[in-house]
Amino acid sequence: MGDPQVVTRTQLIEAGTSAFEIARELQRGGLVRIAHGRYLHRGDFDALDEIGRHRVLARHIGSTLGPGNALSHVSASILHGAPVWNIPLVRVHVSRGAGEEARRRAWIHTHVAQWAEADLTIVDGVPVTSVARTIADLARSVPKPHAVAIGDALLRIDPDAASALPSVVDAAMGLHGVGRARAVVGFLDARSESVGESLSDASSERGPVEGGNDGMCSIFRYTNQHF
Repeated sequence: MGDPQVVTRTQLIEAGTSAFEIARELQRGGLVRIAHGRYLHRGDFDALDEIGRHRVLARHIGSTLGPGNALSHVSASILHGAPVWNIPLVRVHVSRGAGEEARRRAWIHTHVAQWAEADLTIVDGVPVTSVARTIADLARSVPKPHAVAIGDALLRIDPDAASALPSVVDAAMGLHGVGRARAVVGFLDARSESVGESLSDASSERGPVEGGNDGMCSIFRYTNQHF
């Protein structure tokens, strides 16, 4: 069974529901607001956990994005199917091309990005940053243990992303957090079988592995493994 669909205020009005009726349903709890003018029916809301609600809202927002824009960071990670650990999910993360402005609103965080063609892909019919780009963006922007846990999981989902990571990180030269991203990428190990193992390894500072690539520790590439 798939995820429920977000219901917008516009859709409800066009279907004949008055503004008064929408307000009444919100007050009664039949509708739950998940973003401005965007709702889930109570049963759908209750059936989802926090990650599921973020996924549903992110997919909805992704369906409205124009060319050159994509879901990114933790939102992209969730769409790719990776578990997330202790990262706020209040805002959906979107990256837009040059010329846009970075900003935060109550339910969306907009980043400005420069894209290579390989940085973008389609998941569930919506534009999302590639696995390699998602790992690099998270490695620049969240604490190392979080980035390692999600990065390991993403490499299990898409082992081929490992070969693209060095060039993706190199392309971020000059951006905030790129040094941290290099350290995280060199630390990733797709053999870790769970978030707990990744966190344990990160806290114990697992050492470099043989076979470094251009000064970066090699990234293990194994067959696709899911939790």
